[in-house]
Amino acid sequence: MTTIRVPAAIDLTGLTVNIGDTVTFVDKFSATQSEFQRFSTDLIVTISDMQDLATEVEGYRDSAQAIVGFSGVYSELAGLPDLSVYLNHTGGVVTGYGETTNTDLTNPVLDFAAANVGVRDLTGAIAFAVANVPVDVSAKYELLLTTNGHPVDWTGIPGLIWAANKTLQPHTTDLVVFNKYAGVASIFASHQQLV
Repeated sequence: MTTIRVPAAIDLTGLTVNIGDTVTFVDKFSATQSEFQRFSTDLIVTISDMQDLATEVEGYRDSAQAIVGFSGVYSELAGLPDLSVYLNHTGGVVTGYGETTNTDLTNPVLDFAAANVGVRDLTGAIAFAVANVPVDVSAKYELLLTTNGHPVDWTGIPGLIWAANKTLQPHTTDLVVFNKYAGVASIFASHQQLV
């Protein structure tokens, strides 16, 4: 049977943005982007292997049908689409990549299942909470937060641990990144003042 090659895990070791990062902030984001681009290129190989396996399985199906004299159609395998059509790519590089952004500007719930980027422009005090936080996989949620001087309460996020033990003291606009790692109950947060 066809072997499906799996991309190496995304390695973000040492790429957490911390308070005070200036030049390293850009370097870390560039390295993160490079890691995601490498993963997306490898993922195209995986998709191609999966397509080859599907074609191979269809061949086994056809052989089995001939042996037992079956003349019907297995609708779940009929007309199997080329899996690579679901990713925009050019020459093996994923293009047109985007992340789902939640722009409900005053919603206090950061829903990991609905988006992985949020934008909040506060018009009053807010008490943040999270929903659909994954347990068995790692995930990230980026929040572009403009407080407009309004207070922010983070106590509704269970297991929240701030980088260097420094809870965000909001500025005009901050970038807050929440990282949840597979098998770890805590959510780790780091922040960077933008304005």
